[in-house]
Amino acid sequence: MEDPNLAVEPDFNSEEYNEHRLELVDVDHDIDEAHAARILSKAWRLNNSKDKDRWTARLAEQALFAADEKKKADEAEALRLQSIADDRQAAIKEERQKNKNKYAPIRDVDVPDNPFTLPSQYATRLLKRGVFCPLFYFTNKGLREASQSFMANDTDAMVI
Repeated sequence: MEDPNLAVEPDFNSEEYNEHRLELVDVDHDIDEAHAARILSKAWRLNNSKDKDRWTARLAEQALFAADEKKKADEAEALRLQSIADDRQAAIKEERQKNKNKYAPIRDVDVPDNPFTLPSQYATRLLKRGVFCPLFYFTNKGLREASQSFMANDTDAMVI
């Protein structure tokens, strides 16, 4: 169907519409050919007006249908995006469960200023060999003596 808003009213006085005019001509009721052409023109305008109303209603219906389809498409897209986001979250959660050490939180602490004290080399050697080592070497007093000892700081010293 063509847009009735673009339709041009035909010339009902032309030879093309002569038969239609003659059907309406009635001498008894004072309807001549000019009056018949006006009647045909009026009938055409009424029909064109109805066609315009139907055209407008059809366009409105198509607009509603298009809006409904767009709404459905948008909802489907939103569901698809939500599904993708949920899958990504599940994958991240699974990755975190598999590699807990990789995702362990890092504490925000300063670097220690004081150097820690190592036990004496004698105590370290005993531990490496798996031999009994008195607990004295790991107390505060034993660690202090180890730090003051010459052999604890000398890397070239030989321990027996």
